Amino acid sequence: MSYNLKAFLLALFSSVLLWISWPPHQLAWLSFIAFVPLLFIQDFHKDSRINTRVFLSLVYVSLLGWNVLTTWWIWIATPGGSIAAIVLNTLMMSAVWLVFDLVSKKMCNVISYAFLISFWVSYEFLHLNWEITWPWLVIGNVFANNTSLIQWYEFTGHLGGSIWVLLVNIFLFFCIRNFTSKTFLNKNFIISTLVISIPVIISHFTLLSRNQNLFDQEQKKVSVLLIQPNLDPYSEKFGDNGKALSSNQQLERMLQMAEENIDANIKFVVLPETALQGGILETEINNESLINSIQHFLRKYPNTCVIAGAESYILYQNKQTLSARAFGVNGKYLDYFNTAFKIDTSAKIEIYHKSRLVPGVEKLPYPAIFGGLVHFLKLDAEAGGLGTQAEASIFVHDKIKVAPLICYESVFGGYVQEFMKKDANVMFVITNDGWWGNTDGYKQHLDYGKLRCIEFRKELLQCANTGISAHINNYGEILKQTEWWKQQVLEVKFTPNSITTFYARHGDYLGWIGLAISFAILMLSIAKFFARRFR
Repeated sequence: MSYNLKAFLLALFSSVLLWISWPPHQLAWLSFIAFVPLLFIQDFHKDSRINTRVFLSLVYVSLLGWNVLTTWWIWIATPGGSIAAIVLNTLMMSAVWLVFDLVSKKMCNVISYAFLISFWVSYEFLHLNWEITWPWLVIGNVFANNTSLIQWYEFTGHLGGSIWVLLVNIFLFFCIRNFTSKTFLNKNFIISTLVISIPVIISHFTLLSRNQNLFDQEQKKVSVLLIQPNLDPYSEKFGDNGKALSSNQQLERMLQMAEENIDANIKFVVLPETALQGGILETEINNESLINSIQHFLRKYPNTCVIAGAESYILYQNKQTLSARAFGVNGKYLDYFNTAFKIDTSAKIEIYHKSRLVPGVEKLPYPAIFGGLVHFLKLDAEAGGLGTQAEASIFVHDKIKVAPLICYESVFGGYVQEFMKKDANVMFVITNDGWWGNTDGYKQHLDYGKLRCIEFRKELLQCANTGISAHINNYGEILKQTEWWKQQVLEVKFTPNSITTFYARHGDYLGWIGLAISFAILMLSIAKFFARRFR
């Protein structure tokens, strides 16, 4: 068998391993060997057994397979966006392997593989913090369905999981490459065993001690109703085929569901993302009929507040923000927002605007560069996109501080940290995951919320339009959940707490460390290249 054929089979094997290790599958441990085939392909190239073109092609094909198999469901909601996300994501991942391959030709093994780990983590960190962000496949997310292995994320965040997976893969690669019957128990095998087992042992003892240590300052449990109205986003909610319910009809359904389940002990009623349809003018919010309907409902329950997703907008006399666009003929400007409102019986309504927007759907990244792609790929985003707010803000009700996360904001650990800096003691996620149908998309979204619970030791309550709505505890365990595509009310009780984890204090510090190490090794490699060239 030629090395080209061997490398091709290895590339396919890596794609399949990464796919079946990913949530919602329960096989995260396969990620410990999923990159070993790619390491062999790079080793073949380093020893000139395959050429550069074959190496780069196979790395791209392998990573493309992983992206397609794991996130193909984006196509259902936005075909053009799915192509852009998958192709660009694969290109960036492949670039990491290309630079690693170049560095490995100048540096020793220890430094080369240290560069691979640090440069990959740097890529993930940057991918979490720029406008073309699509961090769905951060390697550390792979354990979202095996949270008993990663209780130490409260110290490292999910980037620590990425380092763990890559480190194990590298040591196992050396074990396999250097394997003989006489050296089976070599140092690489022993190190691999330790690298796998030590974090697992830490997680095991964390879970054993949780009942003793977690709630030293336990407060009274808080009752919440999560309203899942199950409105089909393509017909009942946003459709223009005559089947769509009016904004008043949609709200009436949700308030009726709440009315049938509420009592005096309920502190929060949560409605999903964009529950309030049609656009609410924020400067006239107390005169909006949908808001008035909620306030009327709350008069019977003065201790309760409603947290509701909404479409909202603000009118300006001039272009005050980058996202504002010209409106009408009177020289005014309009900003649209994906919003969460906190409404109670008072006249004051708290507002939070979603600030981690979906590229290509809610915002066109870098419009000066990519403006031409809007029509070519048939993307939904206008050049200005939706508006955002300068910093995270929390909702406060009866001394309970809520982090109001909208849709896929729950995937960004570093952004969620901003809410924790404001002393949030519970996370509410409002979302509409029905766009992707009954695929892995909505399951992965819920699973990623488990990671935030571990990182911050805070409970998470997710309210979804079509499912799954759920209650996740501080250890990433789902305590209660609804069914998919079913109209349902979920009553849950959570315990707010004031725990501050190491990750809550320091955020994605591993990303900064990865950047520093990558830069240092890259500069050293460049210096060696020029030193040899001009010797």
